[in-house]
Amino acid sequence: MSFYLFQPDEIVQHQNFRIYESHQAWICTAGSHIFFMQLGFLLYECSFVHRLLVPSIILKNIADFFISVVTFVAFGWHISQFGFHFDTNQLFLIDTPTSDHQHVFVSIVFAATCSTIISGSVLERMQTKAYLLYVMFTVLVNYSWCAYWVWSSHGFLHNLGFVDSAGATVVHMVGGTASLV
Repeated sequence: MSFYLFQPDEIVQHQNFRIYESHQAWICTAGSHIFFMQLGFLLYECSFVHRLLVPSIILKNIADFFISVVTFVAFGWHISQFGFHFDTNQLFLIDTPTSDHQHVFVSIVFAATCSTIISGSVLERMQTKAYLLYVMFTVLVNYSWCAYWVWSSHGFLHNLGFVDSAGATVVHMVGGTASLV
């Protein structure tokens, strides 16, 4: 008769929990890197404008991030996950399971990155109020729906077998297209 400190089933459950924890840590680390790219975008934009405009660019980028976060948390996450299946319990992340919080975080920073791409293309060409309204529209309509089509299990591009690598299509194509418009 062999002696186990833990039963074999308990060992497997413990190992699965460790894998889940490391997966969560990796998702949060990747999301944090994407979040800190905002600072790089900010510095990049500041290097292209006259030094008198640097404070307004800094404030515009901070406002851009917060508008993106509020818009995506309020409605964008629901659209990107459920599409037309409207459920008021999912708005503002109400009834979102805690196991999805790290994916919500990554989705939020992806949405903010999409809007920051627009920021770099309209330097000194657009008033701040108009820009922030455009950011809200882009995150709510363009980004959220494209994320639903590509990343949701119910999205038609996902069902056709389309694979988006690290947001290359959803984030950069939506941000770039919105920049050109």
